[in-house]
Amino acid sequence: MCKTFFLSFLAFILVLLFCVPLITAYTSQAMMQVDDFSPQIRFILTEISGNDLKIRINADDANGYEDIEEVKVKIVLFDGEEKEYLFFGSESRQAAFVSGKGASALYEYNFTVDGPGSYRIKAAVTDGKNSVEDFRAVEVKDNSGTPTGFFAAVNSEGGSGLILRLFSWVKGWFS
Repeated sequence: MCKTFFLSFLAFILVLLFCVPLITAYTSQAMMQVDDFSPQIRFILTEISGNDLKIRINADDANGYEDIEEVKVKIVLFDGEEKEYLFFGSESRQAAFVSGKGASALYEYNFTVDGPGSYRIKAAVTDGKNSVEDFRAVEVKDNSGTPTGFFAAVNSEGGSGLILRLFSWVKGWFS
């Protein structure tokens, strides 16, 4: 009986010596492989005051907000189709980083339009390998630029917040 116990114990030790390093190597390799997720635009928030637009873009990247390389903004005229807005120019402009935590970062860009009209705020987020774009329609009206308030848009792909997505379809203003 002692001989059987000794052989069983020896077999157990051999299994540990050969299998544990193998399992550890595979586990370590799996832990070292990190997927490079595409960034996402969670929402574009536009505050309108007169002809001044304060554009806030909330971008997410599952690899952490530090993975986001740039967030660019472009403003175009929109009257059924997009047209270049000469007052803004043809190139997208870099939005300023405001804050970040975990996977989310907030960027901001301020711009003054030259008068009433229908505009599209276009945002592009890039993390070096991947890029995503989204837009938000904004209406600046007569009467000192009213409406004044906040307009929210939520990316239609993925994301969360059914109420925010429904809210983004509502046209109007809130003060």
